[in-house]
Amino acid sequence: MGETLDKCGFFRYHRRKKFKNEGQKMIKLSYEQQIAFNSLSIIVGNALYALTVVLFLVPSGLITGGATGIALGINRALGLPVSGVLFVINMTMLAVGWVLLGRRFAVTTVASTILSPLFLALWERVFADFVLTDDLVLNTIFAGLGVGISLGITIRAGASTGGMDIPPLVLQKRFKFPVSVSMYVFDVAILLSQLLFRDREKILDMFEETCGGRLIQNYNCIGGVMADIHPNLITRIKDFIRYLPPMLKEYHGVFTGNIIARQRMKDIGILSLEDAISYGVTGPSGRASGWKCDIRKIHPYGVYDKVDFKEITYNHGDTFNRYMVRMDEIVESLHILEQLVDNIPEGDFAVKTKPIIKLPEGQYYKSVEAARGEFGVYIESHGDKFPYRVKFRSPGLPLVSVVDLLASNNKIADLIAIGGSLDYVVPDIDR
Repeated sequence: MGETLDKCGFFRYHRRKKFKNEGQKMIKLSYEQQIAFNSLSIIVGNALYALTVVLFLVPSGLITGGATGIALGINRALGLPVSGVLFVINMTMLAVGWVLLGRRFAVTTVASTILSPLFLALWERVFADFVLTDDLVLNTIFAGLGVGISLGITIRAGASTGGMDIPPLVLQKRFKFPVSVSMYVFDVAILLSQLLFRDREKILDMFEETCGGRLIQNYNCIGGVMADIHPNLITRIKDFIRYLPPMLKEYHGVFTGNIIARQRMKDIGILSLEDAISYGVTGPSGRASGWKCDIRKIHPYGVYDKVDFKEITYNHGDTFNRYMVRMDEIVESLHILEQLVDNIPEGDFAVKTKPIIKLPEGQYYKSVEAARGEFGVYIESHGDKFPYRVKFRSPGLPLVSVVDLLASNNKIADLIAIGGSLDYVVPDIDR
C-alpha cells in the first residue's frame, strides 16, 4: 500500500512538473509574439479611446480628468495656456515613468501619445457632425465604459496614454496599490476642482471685476454705489446670458430627470401653504408651497415695476418643488437681465451725503426680495440722531424654524435634501 502511495505521489509530482514545463514552453513561445501583441493592444486601446472622445465626450461637453483637467484648472486659476501646461505635465510624467518604470514603458507611452491624436483626427473625419445620442446620462455611461476599457487595454500592454495615468502605475509598482482605485481618486479630485470654475465662478468673476468682492459684495453703499461699473461688465453679462441656458438644459438632463434624485426629493419635507404663511417662510421655499410672496411684485422697488417677469409658484411644497422654483427663477433672472443690460443709465456714484441722517419720529419698515426670501429693516425713531430701535428681519430664521416640522416622519438621510432645498445660512439667523 505504501508502495502504491509512493507511486501515486511520484506520478503527481511528475505530472505537475510536466505541466509546469509545458507552461514555460507556452510562455516562451508567446513571448516571441509579445511585442506584436502589445503593439496591437496599444493601437486598439488608443483607437477606442479616441473613438470614445469623438462619439461621447465632445458632443456632450463633458468635463475631463487627467492631465487635461489639471491644465484646464491651472488655465482658469492662473491664466496660463492649456497647451503649454499640458506639455509640461506630460513631459514631467514621462520623465517620472522613464526613471521609475523603465525605458520600455517610456517608449511605448510615447508611441501611445503619438497614436492618440492621429486616431482623433481620423475619427473626426469619419464621424463629422455625427451625434450618436443627445442623452447626457447615456453619453456619460458609454464614455466611462469606453475610456475605462481603452485604458485597461493600453495599461495591460505595458504602456499608458501619458500624463496622470503614470502616477497610479508608479503607486502600483512601488506600493501594490490598485491602479483602478488610484486613477479613480486622482480623476475625482481633478473633476471636483474643475467644477469650482464653472457657472458660479463666471458670476463671481463679474462681481470681483466690478467691486473687488467675491463672497461679500460691498458695491451698494450710502450715496449709491461705490464705483462705476467695469467697462467689461456689459459684454460679460451678455455672454453669460447666452452661455447659461444650455447649461441649465444639462443640469435638467443630469439631475432633474434623474430617477434617484426625484425619488429622494418628491413627497419629502412637504410644507403646506398654511404652514408657510404661519412660519413666515418667504422666498423660493414659500412660493414652492403656493404663497405669492415676492416683494418685487407686492411692493416693487428699484426698476422692478418696469421689467416683465413671472412670479414662479408651485403647489405641492415638497423638496422637489423648492428645487424647481429655484431652477425656473434662474430663467426669469436671465429674462430680467436681458431687459436691463442695455439700459443702465449713466450717473454719479458714491455721492457725498450727510454723515448723520436724522429720521423724523415714527416707525419705518422697508424690505427687499433677497435670495432666500424677504429681508427687512425696521427702525423706530424718536427724532434723535440715533435710532431708538433697529431690527433686521432675516429670511433665514423662519427657514431654520420650519426644519423640525418638515423632518418629522422622514428619514435622517432626508434631512440633507430638506436642508438643501430650504437653503438656509446659519449665520444669517443671528440678527
